[in-house]
Amino acid sequence: MPKNWKTYKLEEVLDIKNGKSKPKETGDIPIYGGNGVLGYTNRFNNDTEVIIIGRVGAYCGSVFYENIKIWISDNAMFAKAKLIGYNKYLFYSLKYLDLNSFAGGSSQPLLTQDTLNRIELELPPLPEQTQIANILSAIDDKIENNLAINKTLEDMAMALYKHWFVDFGPFQEGEFIDSELGLIPKGWEVKIIGNVIDTLGGGTPKTTENSYWENGDILWYSPTDLTRDNAMFSLDSSKRINNLGLLKSSAKLFPPYSLLMSSRATIGALTINTIKASTNQGFITMIPNDNMSVYQLYSWTKWNMDLIISKSNGSTFKEISKANFRSLEIVVGQNIELFLRESKNIFDKVENNIQENQSLTKLRDTLLPKLISGEVRLKEFREEEDAEINSA
Repeated sequence: MPKNWKTYKLEEVLDIKNGKSKPKETGDIPIYGGNGVLGYTNRFNNDTEVIIIGRVGAYCGSVFYENIKIWISDNAMFAKAKLIGYNKYLFYSLKYLDLNSFAGGSSQPLLTQDTLNRIELELPPLPEQTQIANILSAIDDKIENNLAINKTLEDMAMALYKHWFVDFGPFQEGEFIDSELGLIPKGWEVKIIGNVIDTLGGGTPKTTENSYWENGDILWYSPTDLTRDNAMFSLDSSKRINNLGLLKSSAKLFPPYSLLMSSRATIGALTINTIKASTNQGFITMIPNDNMSVYQLYSWTKWNMDLIISKSNGSTFKEISKANFRSLEIVVGQNIELFLRESKNIFDKVENNIQENQSLTKLRDTLLPKLISGEVRLKEFREEEDAEINSA
């Protein structure tokens, strides 16, 4: 521990309280639980800087920071800095501590105020806390800004799709013909999606057979990868298989920039892989080609998600079969080069922002333990940062 740092119990630096049952009223004020935002209400029980801590269950020990009006539910606690602590710094410190490791409880993980209060924490002087938090916050702010930009870009992509393939805006002065989906520009066709592109399922290598998984270098997606990241592009999967695992299962290898759609339980989570990959059996993967771009496929799938879900069936959990999916209709257009160029521009920007966020997240996760533990002091960090800038 650096010589000017001191050891405190959390009760000395944080005022910790339990949340309250979430209100029944609806509104636009976020309700926070252990896994983040649970919903929205018209009431709040906090309107200042606050740290939210998951109290019970699967998200016990999760940590969030907010500085707006929110309601903290009873499956979370909230904490505020006392005079010797800086809220944002303490937020990062609690993330570093891995609070879940302090949880008790017989049937499910549980954190109590008493447990938290007894945890010890090493703190630098308040000015250094502020500086460290500002460095980490700047990275997080950039990540959040990129996410907001990507949300706007995805809205633009959907608006562009609607203009071309729903409203047929560029062709309004031309001739239209009847089709199974209504009037479409002359020369366009309505086709069965299964006759336009290839679709693949997936599979799971035997999980108890280590030889299928060890040193895996093939991305292998499960639906939780998509629901966790909720992104147009995916750069990686949480698990990987090897060539033997691929051969010994019904998993299939598909090329980069295919479209993955979860097809069971949670139907309709989407992403585009950026390197060759495979999936488990809970997917329909669409392979673009010269006649059907990934840009149109992605937007068509999102636009028609209610229809896709309506084609699902099953008693235990809903699933859309490949046969039902492949029978859906899609418009195949002509003279859409401008749509492809504009779409590519939008999708490329989204992918670049996701790649930047991956680098920023790695930087933050590398810096956080070193700065919070005092392994790297601010003076050393700034010297390294200046050296990188000067060598660029």
